Order: sequence, then structure tokens, then C-alpha cells
Amino acid sequence: MLIKTGLAVSQMSGTMGGVVASHNRNGQYFRAWRKPTDPRSPSQLTRRAAMGFAVGSWRALTQVQRETWNVYAAATPWTNRLGEATYLTGMQMYVRSMAYFSYMTSETGGDTIVLEECASLGGLPQNVGNAVATLGVAAGLSLSFDDAAAWCTANGNIAVVRMSLPRNETQVYGARGWKFVGTIVGGTVTPAESPFEITTANLPNVFAAGDRVTFGIRMVHVDGTLSEEIFVDAVAAA
Repeated sequence: MLIKTGLAVSQMSGTMGGVVASHNRNGQYFRAWRKPTDPRSPSQLTRRAAMGFAVGSWRALTQVQRETWNVYAAATPWTNRLGEATYLTGMQMYVRSMAYFSYMTSETGGDTIVLEECASLGGLPQNVGNAVATLGVAAGLSLSFDDAAAWCTANGNIAVVRMSLPRNETQVYGARGWKFVGTIVGGTVTPAESPFEITTANLPNVFAAGDRVTFGIRMVHVDGTLSEEIFVDAVAAA
């Protein structure tokens, strides 16, 4: 359990004595612990397989390769569940990237990517800036972003876009059912340009006018490191 102390205890996160402490947009809350269910859904099984593949890949690295990830992790602050800066281990950083690549490969059917040494000396990659999504049953997705950023003209940097299942317009939170939409690719010859557009027929989840849909965007850097994922909502027009 993570505990942040103040005059008494200001924040807690985790499990202690049958009580789960967590927080949401309304602040700190507590609930009784329950044994989690295990639906063994296809997505859940794919994620578990991706995690196992990532851990096995770490074990196969040489000590020199592992040390590059240790250096990267030591120079990359991470925000924990209490909003405080902390640091992951080199293995944790590697598994974070490798499991993501493995999962995306399973979903898209692409070639398996196996990371080795980390070329970054520190810091999470910059994600797309000023992202705004508009969605229409007739028009499809139009995702605008800042295409003057450095990554847009750098070879090998890719923004991965995912789409949630549609939900009621009034349901701001609770996005789920994520599926791969496509990638925005940076490059010196062909820079990434705004907007990124996908027709309705080529979007992975079916939606109707008035539905709320969330799009997740994560930058994959050429050196194998990942940004935090950002989320933008759109209410579908006719």
C-alpha cells in the first residue's frame, strides 16, 4: 500500500487488512476488498501472453543491453498513483515497452518486434500536442494535432491511435473495449500532417450519432521508449 502522510494521512493507495484505498475524480475513497473475477477474455489472455513474452525477452538480453535500460530508467521520473515522482527499474521500463509492442503485434498481425538496447538517455517521449477529435457517422474520424512538433519530421517516431467502444453521450468516464485504429508516422521525407483521418467503414468499433467515443494516443519513439497515453473524446455527429 502507498501512503502519503500529512498532519495525519492525506492519501492512500493499495490494500491493507481487507480494505482497498484508492481515489478517483472525486477524491480519496475506501471499499472492502473482494476477490477479483477472472473472465479470461480474449483480450485479457492476449495481454497476459504479451507480458510473459516481455519478461522472457528481458531474461534473454545481455547484461550490457540491460544496463542501457537501467540507465534510461534511472534518468526517467515516473508518476505513481499518488501523483508523486518516483523511478521504475530498468526491467520495468523494458517490460512496459516490450509488452506494449507484443500486444499491438497480436492485434494488428504485424511482425514481432524484439527490443534490445535502449538508445534513450532519459525522459518519456513527447506525445502529440493539441489533439482534438471530431467524429461523424458520415464523415468518420478527423484527429487534428500540432504537426509543427519535432517528432513529425523525425524518422521512426509513430503515434498509435486506439478507439474505445461507444457509450452514452452523458457517460464521460468508463471507456473500454479498446481497438487499434491506425498510426501517424513521422519522417524527414514525408512528415506527419494534421489531421489524421479514417473513414467510418475503416474504424474498428461501430457507433451511432450521439455516441461518445474516446480515442487513445501514445507515441512510440524510434529508440523503443513509450510516452504516456493521452485520451480525447468525441461525440459522434450524424
